[in-house]
Amino acid sequence: MITALIVIIVIVLVVLLALYFLQRHYSQEYVAQSHARDGLVDKNLSSRLQAVSTMQLSGESHRQFVALQKAYNDSVKDQLEDVSDLLDEVPALIKGWKLPTVSQNLHDCGDLLNATSSAVKQVDTGLAKIEQDAKANRAAIDHLQTTYHQMATDLDDNAFKYGPTDDQLKSGFDKLQDKFKHFTQLTRDGDQDAAAELLKEVRQDTTDLQAVMKRVPDLYKPLATEYQTQVKELRSGYQTLTNQNYHFKGGDLTPQIDAVANRIQRNTTALTALKLDQVEKENAAIAKTIDGLYATMQAEIDARPRVAK
Repeated sequence: MITALIVIIVIVLVVLLALYFLQRHYSQEYVAQSHARDGLVDKNLSSRLQAVSTMQLSGESHRQFVALQKAYNDSVKDQLEDVSDLLDEVPALIKGWKLPTVSQNLHDCGDLLNATSSAVKQVDTGLAKIEQDAKANRAAIDHLQTTYHQMATDLDDNAFKYGPTDDQLKSGFDKLQDKFKHFTQLTRDGDQDAAAELLKEVRQDTTDLQAVMKRVPDLYKPLATEYQTQVKELRSGYQTLTNQNYHFKGGDLTPQIDAVANRIQRNTTALTALKLDQVEKENAAIAKTIDGLYATMQAEIDARPRVAK
């Protein structure tokens, strides 16, 4: 009899201990799910949707916003309320030892949290993109306006350093400004998505034009001054040396000097068309040819004393 009583007591203790740990487990699960619910609520989607709705969106941005608003109403708002209702019941159920009901509530709540979490992530990501696009577009307008003012000033005040490319550069700058005006209008109209896509083009075109403006002066300067001066020196020097009865390997150098002058002219034309890689390569070749002509003359000048002796 005593043995049976002991067995019964042990069984009761085991059951109570199991119920205690189960109750503790459900309490911990309740706390975890409450935190998860609070994290979704903290996204503050309702007020953010309200704020974005005042941005007077249009085009693709407006279509995206409408879809996000629907997703919130259909898959977030009501489900969060259902999650809260289920969680609100749990403490009383745990205290009342209605553990099977607690288990079902927490199971249903977990499923709802998973579904709601996906919907919240979708809405949160979509809103963040619209918000960030709008912010980035407004910042880009201010930045690009400053950049274009500097570029316009440079083209107007320093036209001399761009030589024959000035008109071409200004034409490209006008087209760039037209694209920028379109981007600005899209931003003001609220089509932030289309504006963000166009901004990528505007930035790339701006970078490309700035790169061209940076390269042109260094390519134009030798064509306009250095090479022209050297050709004149070669002509004058060759004439002087010829009058002094110098003779050169390869015969008359005049055709070679004329050829260099023609190359300079052709390369200036290529520069006008902004064929910068071609111009850079030809400039190097012209410089090498000019150096060769100077070397040819210098070789005869250096040889003169030995010949005279």
